[in-house]
Amino acid sequence: TGQAAADGTEPPHKKQKGQNRKREINKVAGTDKPTFAGELNFLDGELIRKLKGFVREAKRNWAKERQARKAAQKAARKAQTAGDTATAADNGVAGLPSGGAETAPPEAGQQPCTSPDTSAAAVPEKDPAAAVPQPEATPAEEAEQNSATANAVSSPPPAAADATDAGPATYTETYLKANEKRRIDFRGKLYVAPLTTLGNLPFRRICKQFGADITCCEMAMVRNLLDGKSSEWSLLRKHKSEDLYGLQVACPYPDMATTFGRLMEDSGHEFDFIDLNCGCPVESICKYGVGAGMLDSPNKIGAVSQALSAATSRPVTIKVRTGRKEGGESLHKWLHQIDKWGIAAWTIHGRSRQQRYTKLANWDYVAQCALDAPIPTIGNGDVFQWEEFQAHMEQHNVQTTLLGRGVLIKPWLLTEIKEQRIWDISATERFDILKTFVSNGMDHWGTDARGLYNTRRFLCEWLSFLCRYVPAGLLDATQRINQRPPAYFGRNDLETLMAGQQAVDWIKLSELVMGKAPEDFKFTPKHKSAGYATEAVVQEVGDVQG
Repeated sequence: TGQAAADGTEPPHKKQKGQNRKREINKVAGTDKPTFAGELNFLDGELIRKLKGFVREAKRNWAKERQARKAAQKAARKAQTAGDTATAADNGVAGLPSGGAETAPPEAGQQPCTSPDTSAAAVPEKDPAAAVPQPEATPAEEAEQNSATANAVSSPPPAAADATDAGPATYTETYLKANEKRRIDFRGKLYVAPLTTLGNLPFRRICKQFGADITCCEMAMVRNLLDGKSSEWSLLRKHKSEDLYGLQVACPYPDMATTFGRLMEDSGHEFDFIDLNCGCPVESICKYGVGAGMLDSPNKIGAVSQALSAATSRPVTIKVRTGRKEGGESLHKWLHQIDKWGIAAWTIHGRSRQQRYTKLANWDYVAQCALDAPIPTIGNGDVFQWEEFQAHMEQHNVQTTLLGRGVLIKPWLLTEIKEQRIWDISATERFDILKTFVSNGMDHWGTDARGLYNTRRFLCEWLSFLCRYVPAGLLDATQRINQRPPAYFGRNDLETLMAGQQAVDWIKLSELVMGKAPEDFKFTPKHKSAGYATEAVVQEVGDVQG
């Protein structure tokens, strides 16, 4: 019947959505408060309700604003139409004499005949007050009147009001310029790229320990954020060690960008800049008109960037690729207008959408665009050694270089760049990094069954990149990021295990750190590399039961 039970509990079909999926293990009895700070990263309870409340209130207010703008525009059009009609009528009357018939034009040398103006405006009306006899003024009143008359004569007449000032008010969108916001100095800073799946908070903490200056969250979909999905909001969480932190988002429409920007301003979330992703080449992302799917419409990129910049007080940057197809570079065709979009800087990945991560990045084209661009440029692509970072900084007109896969394969690359040396790191030191990641993961995802599962899964995802590193002490030449690592025996059994290319090896390493994996644990790497040479493709690994 839909009525509450006798004991006051809700009937089964009245349970809140997702109630059976709540993580009750780590909850304080009788409350939604978690037992430790790591659980707050899921934005359950009061925080997510607050954010959803902001979204609902913002949507109501901005709907009213849109209605007001439409009403003002409609009134302006109506007034314009009425004015045009009145002007046309006046022109028609002026072309006819008082009798209503057309008159012949005057002959040459003859003055035109004009009838005397008998309109009401030509006949002055008598002031009714003038017929009433006024009392004589006293000498003091006459002096005051004479002074007022003199002042009126000496004062210039007021300027006529502009015709554009009359009529209903119209709405004009104003955008904050990049130089009106707080600036971020990217020059020479170590900037860790936003990495989907792998650029999580525990990994970013490790990057900060190795010397990263700027970090950025994983790409979040604005549509999902405005729908209040807690899993999407958890991507935006930052750690206290991230002192220069950015949010990367994918947004298809300007109104969504405005809503998101104002929401972030009102929510009090801590961040330093927002990066608009216009370069993700994954087809499942591009089909929604975001990521690299925006490269064919630079006007759309500009509209979304302007709306986002106008809605937030933080700097806005964009990340793009060279174009849609290999050999079809298109950034140089529209880079002259990006300074009008309100963005503080842009990042150029030296590959096209079609290339994804195959072949080498086109740094010559990046340098050309950086030289012609009216705003600072950040380069991106194939940095795996500290010498490569230095060469790009000196030769390609960029303020810094974004570090992506190179940091995933060897996070100590950040230390190598700062100290300008090659670090022949031992297997024991690398194993300690894994233990640090697991500790960070349990702080972030929790220590219950679900938290341990997430920690193990993301550890295995990261190991699928860490296994590509070949120790510097075993190489005769410098390793490049697009070269498939050869099979080798390490200097000890642990180093050999870390070189394993199969999922079973990664699960075994996770068990060395976290203990025995559950019987039902299965893992398939989400990112299958296409970044090696075309003749060396990574073997696809099926589901492996641990």
